[in-house]
Formats: sequence, C-alpha cells, structure tokens
Amino acid sequence: MTPAEVLGAIARAAGAGTFAIVGAVARNAWAPPRATTDIDLAVSAAPPLLVTLEQTLGSLGYRCVRRQQADPADPLPDILVFRSQVAEPRQVDLLVAKTAFEVEVLRRAVTVQMGGTALPVATPEDLVIYKLIANRPRDRDDIRAVARTQQRAGRSIDWGHVDRWVKYWGLADRLSALRRELEE
Repeated sequence: MTPAEVLGAIARAAGAGTFAIVGAVARNAWAPPRATTDIDLAVSAAPPLLVTLEQTLGSLGYRCVRRQQADPADPLPDILVFRSQVAEPRQVDLLVAKTAFEVEVLRRAVTVQMGGTALPVATPEDLVIYKLIANRPRDRDDIRAVARTQQRAGRSIDWGHVDRWVKYWGLADRLSALRRELEE
C-alpha cells in the first residue's frame, strides 16, 4: 500500500473538512519532495471520527501503538500513533484538533491532488506554524524549503497569519530568527 492509497482510504472514510495533511507529506505539496516515513494528520476532535479512522487504519494493517493524552480527565487523546509492519508508510500520526489553531488549520486546508486523489493539505502558512512548534533541525529546513519554493513560484507566505499564531504559541523568537535567515 502506498501513502497515496492510505490517504485515499482515510479521505473516503473521514469525509470533507474532518482532517488535513500536515508534516512532511504537506511539506512535499509545497516544496520539492523529501523522503518521509510517516503521515501526519490533523483531525477533527469528534469521537465518532476517531473511531472511524481507527477502524479504517486497522483495515489497512495499522494498529494503535500510542495514545498520548496531556489531561487525564479529557476523554479524547491528543495524539494517536498507528504503525504497520506491512504498509507504507509504516506510521500514521493523528493530531487531534483541540486548539483554535488546529481547528483553523482544518478550515483553511486546501485541496491538492496526490496520487490521483484530491486531499486536504494544510496551507504553507499553517505548515510553517506547525514546524515552528516542533522546531527540530529538519522542521527548520522544511520551513526554509517551503518559503523559498513559494517565493520562487511567485506566491508569498502570509506572514501576518503566521505572526498571529506564533504570538498565540509564544514562538516569536523562533519566527524572528527564521525570517532573518530567509532574508539573507
């Protein structure tokens, strides 16, 4: 099974407006592709949807190996991690949309053709925000690749949108450093 087939199955099961591709697969929609071993999805915080996605992934050979939950009193997990011994990619991460930012990511997602299937992908701006939150060296490389590719294509990043959410997450110092580097 290919990543496009996994995403197509998820799209058929989940329905419109319930998820958006984030992470490296989204990065690959906005910049020259790089290898990745997983699929990251922001998903609506609706319990029936989470059950549907778990069943769909189970039918594709994935099993849930981790349920991460910051607040034990919250009935919903924050992150669900699925792994497969046979499917490609080997891992699918579901990031449950509980914050205003994550809900907005789902609302703002744009449709991109991947493997012959129309799929919702986080905008370049929202991807930059996710990558600033994670802030690993690879995430910073991804931000640079997306920003430079968008610039070469004549599309500018809406830095005002990024700024708004960076302030919300308290990441202004990370964004300032990144913007200085992009201007060089």
